[in-house]
Amino acid sequence: MNKDTLPVADAAPLAEYSPKSMKEIVLLFAISYEERGFESLKRTTQKFKIRKALIFQFNVEDYLTQENLECWKEEKQKVLSFLEEKDIIFALLDVHDDDFKDTFETLKKEISKSDTVVIDITTFPKNYILKICRELEDYNTTYQYTLGERYLEPTDEEKRVGVSKIVPLDGFEGDIEINRDALLTLILGFECNRALAFLNEFPSGKILALIGAPGIGFREENEEDKKYLEEARQCNKHLLNNSFVKQIKVNSLHPLLFYQQLKGAIESNVKENELVNIVIVPIGTKAQTLGLYLYWKNNPKIQILYPIPNRRPKIALKTGETFIYRLSKGGSL
Repeated sequence: MNKDTLPVADAAPLAEYSPKSMKEIVLLFAISYEERGFESLKRTTQKFKIRKALIFQFNVEDYLTQENLECWKEEKQKVLSFLEEKDIIFALLDVHDDDFKDTFETLKKEISKSDTVVIDITTFPKNYILKICRELEDYNTTYQYTLGERYLEPTDEEKRVGVSKIVPLDGFEGDIEINRDALLTLILGFECNRALAFLNEFPSGKILALIGAPGIGFREENEEDKKYLEEARQCNKHLLNNSFVKQIKVNSLHPLLFYQQLKGAIESNVKENELVNIVIVPIGTKAQTLGLYLYWKNNPKIQILYPIPNRRPKIALKTGETFIYRLSKGGSL
């Protein structure tokens, strides 16, 4: 890796990025109940000079448990105190987890196409990641993603939490024909309750279940990969035990590689000249969501559905490695 530049759509460790001078950026960041969000912010300031931070604060009272809500308030205080201590100008944007409303009109008033924009997707929900990718397609953007040190399987109670609604994602509704069969592709993570909801929506269709690990297709599968795959299978066993669900292993960390694997999985399950509705659901990693955006760019007729949970569990614990990605060749970092 050239330590002063970034490869397109590859996963570059932030720790290895060593610019000759600190680039001035506008940062997009979401306050979270997960501690890795604040740690990711601190790492950003070690590599970039933040001219302005746009801080998204979601309607967390609607979907967090009281315990996680208290964590969110603590993390918010840490974030704001840190920004003030560093003399970083910031603006708070109040947003809703299932409705973009005027969010992006407001956002575009705060940034320009001459800005270098770093979007820390670590704590954004996946519907917002996809929408940000599309709305800021023509901007000079870089994406940052901090892993958890480890991940928890949801408790039995969390697994029973329902989905409030399943919606076509705004701007990603696709071109769906009512009389066609559907190929449903679920990009799975550890939130089995969100995946199970689709058994009722697509009771007799073909379902591809993509389960991910960091090394799949990138290096030889190791014990870490096997652990991730086994945990994902265990979390989603009630879905995966159905005969019409086909399991496919994919990469969870590299967007371009995941895009290629997603493309291959869909093409190998659609017969030549077969007309089907391609429907994809992102419930996996944030990096996979970037890869899904790359796939959508080349296949805009697909539909992306998003299941909105009544409650969001805390799955990522502590802080792992941080990666940065570029999805296009435009601009510079």
